[in-house]
Amino acid sequence: MTRMQVTIAGVFSVICMAVLLHHLLNPPVRTDYTAALLLGLAVLPWMIVFLESIGVGSAHAKFRRMVQGQIKQDKPSPTEPTPDLASGDLSGDSRRILATLWHYQRALDPTYVKRWTFAVNANAPEYFHYVEGLAELVGARLVAIARKSGQCMLTDAGIRFMESGDGPGDDAPRYHFPD
Repeated sequence: MTRMQVTIAGVFSVICMAVLLHHLLNPPVRTDYTAALLLGLAVLPWMIVFLESIGVGSAHAKFRRMVQGQIKQDKPSPTEPTPDLASGDLSGDSRRILATLWHYQRALDPTYVKRWTFAVNANAPEYFHYVEGLAELVGARLVAIARKSGQCMLTDAGIRFMESGDGPGDDAPRYHFPD
């Protein structure tokens, strides 16, 4: 959430909690549907971080599984070596991450000044496979993890690896994000 969204959510929650407190402290009713509604409204802005959609009719909630973003990358390091491996040396989980990063990186910024980033949330079923593949790619220095967001991105060595044609092809399985 941005700073503005956090501020608005905080003010909204404080107002709902104040109304809830007033409602509970003025008898005759301690807890009722109004109290539950106010408490739900106070919590709702904070759930946007975790929920992709929420429903009312026959109540459903869809949790976020993956997030994406972009960051501005510093100038490439000329001393960073390109790993000596081929796509066949990588696990399927690693190839899926590389294919995803490469697909969206080329769409975002083919000059590589901005880096496309993504992460799979810990509550997603594919999280375990994502972490295993990510560990392999970070160890090979093909992918780095952004400090602030925790999302992964191609390193300069990763870009050179993909440009060389050694990485997974365009038809390789990848994570999908809306365009």
